[in-house]
Amino acid sequence: DLIEQKARKEAEYLKYFYKDVTEEEIEEEYENLKEEIIKKFNIFKNFLEKGHEIRLWVSNCAEDRCGLFWLCKYLENYSNKLYIVTCPGFEYDPNEDKLVENRNWAAFGNPYFVDECSKDAMLVYDDERKLYAELWDKIIDENALLRILVNDIIVGVEEDFFDDIILDFVDNIPKTQRAVMGKFLGKWFGLNVSFVSKRIEHLISENKIKVCEDVVDDYGCYWVRKIVRS
Repeated sequence: DLIEQKARKEAEYLKYFYKDVTEEEIEEEYENLKEEIIKKFNIFKNFLEKGHEIRLWVSNCAEDRCGLFWLCKYLENYSNKLYIVTCPGFEYDPNEDKLVENRNWAAFGNPYFVDECSKDAMLVYDDERKLYAELWDKIIDENALLRILVNDIIVGVEEDFFDDIILDFVDNIPKTQRAVMGKFLGKWFGLNVSFVSKRIEHLISENKIKVCEDVVDDYGCYWVRKIVRS
């Protein structure tokens, strides 16, 4: 159940934002998220049933590639045309008057450049859709805990794949967890911030990272706490 799993995963991530979050709050968030996702999904299905064409924006990351594969699998019983707009890996920055590297549509700040890219939408033909649907079947059969993109290929890895890389951003000088996460995500753009916080929590439980100043901000978020290598 894709909707249930997504809502549950997002709700559980509250544990890696707020120190004193309760199980009741997590359950309430889960119910709210599930209801919201169902509403959006029903709107999407309604568009499909009316025969609308689809334009999918695909960034250069595993999440979007998996999303494309899943969508092609879901559309097996639909004849709607599917177009994709692939992220070019750069955008024009009007402030600096030059192209800058950007591999994720969600981070684009120039709507005029995005509008220009929309004109490059490419039709996904039936044989390509079939291939992507088959790739989704393979991903499901593998059922890896984490998926990354290597040389444009989805690769399943263990959940601790990034642990040593995260540790590289933690040293003997106390830094806020927020700063560590920011530097890590600046290099590994496209990863989920909640996932990184979850892995830091795991590294603390493994005594590889130590909390040297345990504090929270005005909203109860513990990312302002200071951490060091154990």
